[in-house]
Amino acid sequence: MTSIPYFTTVPFNALPAEATATNANALQLYGFLAQVTGGRILPLSTAAGTRNPVLIADETLSDLGPTIAGAASTIPSLAPFASALGQLYGRARQATSNDLIVLPASSKIGQPNALGTAPFNVNGVTFPLQDGDVLIPSEKAAIATATTTFNNTIKSIAASKNLAVADMNAILAQLVTGLKVDSGQIYTANYFSGSATEGQVLFSLDGVHPNARGYAVIANEVIKIINAKYGSKMPLYYVSTFPGINIVPTN
Repeated sequence: MTSIPYFTTVPFNALPAEATATNANALQLYGFLAQVTGGRILPLSTAAGTRNPVLIADETLSDLGPTIAGAASTIPSLAPFASALGQLYGRARQATSNDLIVLPASSKIGQPNALGTAPFNVNGVTFPLQDGDVLIPSEKAAIATATTTFNNTIKSIAASKNLAVADMNAILAQLVTGLKVDSGQIYTANYFSGSATEGQVLFSLDGVHPNARGYAVIANEVIKIINAKYGSKMPLYYVSTFPGINIVPTN
């Protein structure tokens, strides 16, 4: 299920260097944290065209809070915030390609967080994205294990009753690499990204639920399984006749 656009649209390196290069507070903060976090947080790149990873909280990390607070207390400009910095960045790190940033986080990144104190309150930059905004590797592994367990149970029960099984997890996995339908059109699990992919988008704008065209693709995959199992000849839907994402030139 982590292959749907809700989990795959926002990149881990969502911070353009051009934007972070103008944030003097962030540049200084990252320089400090790079010295005291042992590589968890590296200096921000300011090279044009590069992108920096967002800052996230990771509860699986050991707490470096006391180390950070102690080091900050020796720097006049940071000393007043030493305790808060230790709490804020003790289990923080920069995201990697192994993390999944959820779609709603796209509207938070770069925006002030009401729980933080300026300049340590910019989501994903100086205020780590929290647990609800990120799936870290251990959480991805737990989801994969639970999915496999549930699916194996379903397959086992279905087999005991000689029932057909439409493996939706497998169908979604095909969408990741490209699912080719009978008409030759290839559909993917990508999110809406403009007119170039307008006809291939199968998910609604929430990144979770399929649109009408997406449900038609899924229905056809289920029909194929029913036909193969029971020897039936149910016709497939013409997917292109179902509405997908439509770009409206003007309101």
